[in-house]
Amino acid sequence: MLELRQPVFLYAYTKFDFSSLFYGFESINRLPLLSQLLLMKKNWLFFIFLFCSCIFLSAQRPIIHCLSVNYEGQVTLTWENIPNTIHGKLIYTNEYLQIYNTIKIFDGDTTTSFTHNTAGGNFQHNWYYIVNYTATDSVVSDIFSPYFLRSASLDDVAIQLTWNPILEGNNDSVIVYRKQDDEWSEIGRTNDTTFIDSTNQCIELFKYQIFSITEDCHQSNICLQLTDDDQPIAPTFDSVSIINNQYPILGWQRSPSVDCAGYRIYKRQDNGTGWDLLMEIPHQDSLWAIDSSFSDVCSMERIYCVIAVDRCGNTSPFNEVKPLHNLVLHPPILDTCRKTIELSWLPLGMYDLAPQLGGYRIWYSQNGGPFQLDNSALPNAVSYSFNHPERNSHYVFKIQAFNNLETITVSSCEYSVFAALPKEPEFGFIRYASVQESRIHLCFEIDTQASSPTYALLRSTTGEEESFQTIKTLAATDSSLLFTIDSSVDVQHYSYFYRLHSIDSCSHILESPLIVSSILLQISTNTQSQVQLDWTPYNGFIDSLQTYKIYRKIDDQPFTFLTETQETSFADISDSSGIYTKSLQYCISAISSGDNHDTAWSNQVTYLQKSFSVFFPNAFRPNGSINNIFRPIFSGIEVKDLQFIIYNRWGEPIFSTTEQGEGWNGKNAQQHECPAGTYVYYFLMTDQSGSRYQKTGYVILLQ
Repeated sequence: MLELRQPVFLYAYTKFDFSSLFYGFESINRLPLLSQLLLMKKNWLFFIFLFCSCIFLSAQRPIIHCLSVNYEGQVTLTWENIPNTIHGKLIYTNEYLQIYNTIKIFDGDTTTSFTHNTAGGNFQHNWYYIVNYTATDSVVSDIFSPYFLRSASLDDVAIQLTWNPILEGNNDSVIVYRKQDDEWSEIGRTNDTTFIDSTNQCIELFKYQIFSITEDCHQSNICLQLTDDDQPIAPTFDSVSIINNQYPILGWQRSPSVDCAGYRIYKRQDNGTGWDLLMEIPHQDSLWAIDSSFSDVCSMERIYCVIAVDRCGNTSPFNEVKPLHNLVLHPPILDTCRKTIELSWLPLGMYDLAPQLGGYRIWYSQNGGPFQLDNSALPNAVSYSFNHPERNSHYVFKIQAFNNLETITVSSCEYSVFAALPKEPEFGFIRYASVQESRIHLCFEIDTQASSPTYALLRSTTGEEESFQTIKTLAATDSSLLFTIDSSVDVQHYSYFYRLHSIDSCSHILESPLIVSSILLQISTNTQSQVQLDWTPYNGFIDSLQTYKIYRKIDDQPFTFLTETQETSFADISDSSGIYTKSLQYCISAISSGDNHDTAWSNQVTYLQKSFSVFFPNAFRPNGSINNIFRPIFSGIEVKDLQFIIYNRWGEPIFSTTEQGEGWNGKNAQQHECPAGTYVYYFLMTDQSGSRYQKTGYVILLQ
């Protein structure tokens, strides 16, 4: 007889139903009962009472003899009767229910066993405990559970068994039995709760059961381990490539099945009616194979499929396999005048690459370098133009088809071609576009070693790509510099954009990306009688722009350098005295930062000022016989309106007028004489044409 040795606390309370105490437990942690009850916060006062009662009362607890699970999953419990009991309760839960329920109320003196017919011991873990009631107290047993045996396949040659102890923390020694060929035999003993049976699952069905060595009536459920007759999951056949234009190399992803032992490669029969075994791959981690039996791989198609084989010889089904075939690329063709290499291939069907064809990638290698992607073609494409071959370069091409998920690829053979192209210009660009008088002079730098007999000059007034038009064609010379003049221009109103195209012996146009624009200079005046210059930025130096230089011409004098800037505007203050009788002429030059310091000039603009003057004395004496009123003196101008204000040294206005001819007599607004000293004046005038003149200055009041 097995007597469970874990300590048990006894509690006494008259006619108390302990089963209600445990109803509602969400899980059993298999601690001593007192520890479980203490977790129930709402029963603190009751626990204190019970603990005090235990000091004076004692009783025997139930002793468990047997826990047995039969073939149908019924659990039979056997225990020792307890004298002087009135009745008992058997309480139960499982790993799914997780709530304790009373399943049997019995006569404590006569009932010592119970078979739980609905226990389901073959598929779930169960827990039980017993409460016995006497006239003065109640006794609670430990929580116990029958062995619940589980099995799992570690690999094809091992099965792992696991089970729970009858009582938590008390691992019994157990005997492990296995049924094979309708006979049970012992295969091991252990003190643990796990056991590994090294066997071959490919042979037959196995059954397992364990018994306690101490109490052989403690027996588990019978656990089944089925023979492995499941088909492995098919591998993903993801690539067909060509090695050295000789043999197809096939690639796939590993089958997800843990018992995959290898793969089989099949090829479609020539008549398309069946499959022939090509080779067997005896290892699950071998993910590629070479078909060395295919001698015409570059010009003929061959269809393949890959299936998985497990260690029991089961194969993945053919209907889960998506076949692949090699991609046939035709030899490339060089078009010397179009300067292209033309590629074409046999098309794949839209659904040849599962789930469907995504397109084709065009790969090329130049002069023995690594392959690089040139572009992609649509799924319905069967040709491609490689439009940027370099003269006298050696190219190797291959095509790669891919599915729309980009997980499967099929590649072609590699073909080489030598680009024997005419010598096209390596460069050809406009050095500068400079305005001279009413025309624009242009300078080009060309490649004298090129096979380009002509150059096309294009022009636009907006700079937009579609607006450029050819205005003349120029013949190449032996010199690296080529000059021309554009006379059909209006340099005073437009900035012009130019670009140069080189035309080779096949009439192929090489477009220069460089766009050159002329400078358009415009002139205006502001409210302070400044000359405001604005110009369009110069674009097109092969080097960066270094600076703009501004030149000015006064009347008939020659142009002189005024200043330089990197901005595109400048304000020229002509004369701070307010006297304007001059003709002003301006032009701008843009200077390149390169060693040649190329220069591009703008148009010339002229500004003619009106002949007028506004004079302000610098001192006056209010009590004198002359010059006793301070006012502006006009000459050669018709005044429309004006504003004239005098401020003291604290910035307070002491006199103002809007009348022409009225001046300041040296008195403030209260007509008191102002002390001698320096005063500030502000003057703003508008003439009959709408031009404005503004001036601020100082005047000395004398006494």
